[in-house]
Amino acid sequence: FPDYLSEKAVDQIKKGNPKNYKLRFPIAYLNQVTEKNFQFVEKNTKLINSRLLEDYKLEDFKTVVDIKFDEWKGTEMAKYIRPETLFGTKFDGYLNQIPVNQTNKNFVDDELDLPF
Repeated sequence: FPDYLSEKAVDQIKKGNPKNYKLRFPIAYLNQVTEKNFQFVEKNTKLINSRLLEDYKLEDFKTVVDIKFDEWKGTEMAKYIRPETLFGTKFDGYLNQIPVNQTNKNFVDDELDLPF
């Protein structure tokens, strides 16, 4: 199991069929980060399987969850931190997005380099 998963998340994953564990990792991690309880139902696992068939890796799901959670937590967009949004057709765009904390850091660095 990936080391970023909590014991509770691993327990959630182990309740399912072992051959489907990798389809459950992203949902378990999303639940861990958001403190929600998204279910391991076909509607959600089908999205994950589609991305895996496109050669994305499990680490990519973690990256997307981290990026969008950091960007959307505490905003009106927080309601979209869910499997159908994160793991759907915009997955590649989310994966290749510059994380909010890096964007802000670069902005601050640029401000400090101004000649006036």
